[in-house]
Amino acid sequence: MAAPPVLRGRSRFVADALAKLRGVRRTGRGTVTVISGDPGIGKTAVLTRLLHEASATGWRSGSTRATVADQLAPGLTILLALRAGADPVLTADQTATLSGLAGQPAVFLDRLAALIAESVQRGPVVIAVDDLQWADPLSRTAARVLPQRLAEAPVAWLYTVRETPAELASHAVALDPLPTDDLLNIAADLLGDDLDEATTGLLARVGGNPFLAVQVIEDALRAREQGASLAPLPTGFAAGLRRRLAVLPDTAVRMIQVLAVLGRAATFAECCALLPDDGREDLSAAVDALAVAGLLAPEHPELAFRHDLVREAVYADLSPGTRRRLHRRCAQMLLTDGAGPLAVAGHIRASATPGDESAATVLLAAADEAVAGDAADLAGEAFDLLAPRHERWHDTGVRAIQALVAAQRIAGAVHLADAMLAHSTDPERMAQIEITVARALWHTGRLNDITRRASDRLADVAVSDLSRARLTANLALASIGTRPAEQVRAFAAKAHLLAERAHDPASRSMADYSLAVLAMNQGRHGETLRRLRDLRAAAGEAYLGQEVQALQLLDRVGEADTMLAAAGGAAWVPHARMAQHLYFGRLADAEAQAHTVLGAAEEFGNEAAAQDARRTLFGITLARGDLDLAQSWLDGCVTTAPAGDAIQADSNELMGAQLLIARGRLAPALAVIRAKLHAALDDRSYWPWWPGWMPAFARAAMSAGDAEVVGLAVRFAGQAADRNPGIATYAGIALQVRGLAGTDVRLLREACDVLASAPRAELRAGAADDLGTALLRDGARVEAIAQLDRAWQVFHEGEFQAAADRIRTVLSGLGLRRDYWPLKPDRAVGGWESLTHSERTVARLIGSGLTNRAAAAELGLSPNTVGTHIRSAYAKLGVRSRVQLTNVLRDRIG
Repeated sequence: MAAPPVLRGRSRFVADALAKLRGVRRTGRGTVTVISGDPGIGKTAVLTRLLHEASATGWRSGSTRATVADQLAPGLTILLALRAGADPVLTADQTATLSGLAGQPAVFLDRLAALIAESVQRGPVVIAVDDLQWADPLSRTAARVLPQRLAEAPVAWLYTVRETPAELASHAVALDPLPTDDLLNIAADLLGDDLDEATTGLLARVGGNPFLAVQVIEDALRAREQGASLAPLPTGFAAGLRRRLAVLPDTAVRMIQVLAVLGRAATFAECCALLPDDGREDLSAAVDALAVAGLLAPEHPELAFRHDLVREAVYADLSPGTRRRLHRRCAQMLLTDGAGPLAVAGHIRASATPGDESAATVLLAAADEAVAGDAADLAGEAFDLLAPRHERWHDTGVRAIQALVAAQRIAGAVHLADAMLAHSTDPERMAQIEITVARALWHTGRLNDITRRASDRLADVAVSDLSRARLTANLALASIGTRPAEQVRAFAAKAHLLAERAHDPASRSMADYSLAVLAMNQGRHGETLRRLRDLRAAAGEAYLGQEVQALQLLDRVGEADTMLAAAGGAAWVPHARMAQHLYFGRLADAEAQAHTVLGAAEEFGNEAAAQDARRTLFGITLARGDLDLAQSWLDGCVTTAPAGDAIQADSNELMGAQLLIARGRLAPALAVIRAKLHAALDDRSYWPWWPGWMPAFARAAMSAGDAEVVGLAVRFAGQAADRNPGIATYAGIALQVRGLAGTDVRLLREACDVLASAPRAELRAGAADDLGTALLRDGARVEAIAQLDRAWQVFHEGEFQAAADRIRTVLSGLGLRRDYWPLKPDRAVGGWESLTHSERTVARLIGSGLTNRAAAAELGLSPNTVGTHIRSAYAKLGVRSRVQLTNVLRDRIG
């Protein structure tokens, strides 16, 4: 393959990138290369060369070039790349299964990662996206998340982008402008050594941009062939393009303008539709004129710009009125050809003016097809087009609130609702707004706001029975956690009566759901499951995620797994899988799932899901004994928690107490726990019934001699067992906590026997740990050691390293050694085994090419903390540079 001129001066970059590809083949681990730089700098040429070399050495590859038209088609860019080529990464059937999952980003990414992992079993692959900045949001998320998920798979990811996103900065290498000498050498190759002064001068003025340099050289060649002198190139490229367009026929100019507005390659028939006033002969001549002028790509099967610089310059030169007119023409052509609202939304956005009802209609229809944040943006823009007096203003605003809530843009939903209420005087419409925004307030924990706003609307006698039923159901749901259970049941009963009167199944279902949540808050998990299954029969599958959680809490892990497997691409599945893995001690699986959920949640603004993922990652890092990293995840939860959310505030304070216990600061931890337990006595919160809390609280309280907290732990554990009869987890924990409180070996042994049939291995190990400790205190050394050994094995295999290390310390203090114990890090004085978990994590990231700042962003730490870890790692490994660190890591991989 002959190297194009724009590759002059890029040989070192290409060689380094090819070396990374060879590293993937050698180690079986993935790599990411991001080629960044200005338009025309040579990114596409470098990418093309890399793909050619990979193909020539036996790689399977898939590649695509993103365009502005991709941005409202979720997942389109990445799916096009995976289906490209003679031997695509994914089959048509596989991509067909993915296309229906675009509305559930986390599910889409999870399934996509699994399919790629399956595909690479046939051999390493290259997945390339040119012009990543134009890709749709879901594809951009995939470009960031999938390399992390598939880090241990032989996949080389290649991207080109103008400005590197922060999350990919550690993998980026910028293509700098070429030195003038390299440009002169290119010119000499094409024009001969005898360069005239005009050509030399122009090349010195293109700023090292090889595309512009080639344009100058082609102009010089054309001038030589015509026996003319080279015309001076104006300072700006747009001005130079303007000069070139000035000599073209009017039809050619109009054609190039509509192509610039369309934003993608077009067929000749589409150009005919976009320029209906011109004859086919005129359009054919226009195409020829544009090709001769060098503005169209010569080898493209459709009409396409030779380079994005040309399209952008033409578009920038259009007047605002012309742009709007041409965008509307493009939208009309696409709709006539059968394109959906989402495909034309970009053109509608660019052409709409205030009061444009037809544009608002298309944008709302596009919002129905779009995903999360895109849907919210489209619905909001549709609403902004209409004035309050417009007959569709209210309905469009309610739709926009619903889209904002679905995208978890809670503050935006509440702001829009308040703005609409300020312009509304009709009681019924005001009630509809409050009903719609109540879900947003529920997600943020602003239960008192729901109660106040619903009560204000209910006080108006003009509100319909339908709205009264839904407002009262909202009151029932909001009362959970803020009012006694009797009031919740009273509101639910009233909502049922109103729902019957209004013939409204939706408000009845909402009232039933409030009773299910109330049962969960009281730790009555059997009742919760029964109510949720009754709801499924009446209201479909809206609450399946909560049903899976209820099954988990009832030790029915097989049924929960079956439901997850059958759910396919439902939006709740990634979160439920994450909880399932964590709940049953599968920390590595839970961690991988949490990172997927967090990546998608942050990309699409779903803060509730992001908080769940951060809490999961906190629990995992705490279990592993990495207290610094656990602190960073806790800090992330605290700083991103919505203001006024009492439930999340409780969770964050309890996580803080766990961290204090791990650091040995029992007094402040128990002060928090004591206050939270007293506040939970009236059954207004679900957290006391979560298995694992009470044994941990009882251990800490016994160590500190805090009889009050011990007594509260016994009380809550006993109530959980009473409210869930026949469930081994709760019966065993109740015995365990009573045994801890009374240092009763008999009860602790009975707890171990009962928990033997419970599904959570770490709970069984915890009970064995407590029994072994009590036996050791009573002098029963042999049996104590057997119990502690058993507990250590479970904790170690499950990566509950903090508990495993604590037990090993006890056994070591008894003078015991085990051949199967791994080398303890703090006993090694140097080498990889001497590094802490945090130091190893940071070293791997830095050794893979990340900067300190990028590694800090990846781990949720401060750059200073990362710097401390890497300096310590350097000292222990005996290295002084990143290159030496990379060599150490490579040697470990072999």
